[in-house]
Amino acid sequence: MPESCTIREPLFGNRHVESIRVANAPNLIIDARINLNGDSDSDGIDFPLMDKYIIRVRMREFIYLQYVTVPASNVNSLIVVVYYDSGRSRRLYRSLQQTNPVVEKFLTDEPTRFFEVYLSGTDDNAPPNDVTLDVVSWQLTK
Repeated sequence: MPESCTIREPLFGNRHVESIRVANAPNLIIDARINLNGDSDSDGIDFPLMDKYIIRVRMREFIYLQYVTVPASNVNSLIVVVYYDSGRSRRLYRSLQQTNPVVEKFLTDEPTRFFEVYLSGTDDNAPPNDVTLDVVSWQLTK
């Protein structure tokens, strides 16, 4: 009988993650700086001036998202778009405008392997900087 398993590991280097990219910015490298860590002086990813700031995450296996947050940066609002394989194309979730914006309470029973995080606002109207992602999900295990 399948059981659930919570995934709370760093995003970059995670064995469940197939790829992390920035839309429309092939030269912007996502590396270990995207991982949440306890060091408040640690730098996350700094974005250049762009039209939109979208981080695309593709998983190797199906997951059920629990929450996505962008802590300790100048980002003050975000949107998470979740894509499904079932024929229903996607579902959009918005955070409140706040310090350390978070999207939680994903209202679906459907797993996903692909989602996008739109960094939709900053508190200083500058490009997002020091961006780290904290993503918690769960998956069914055998």
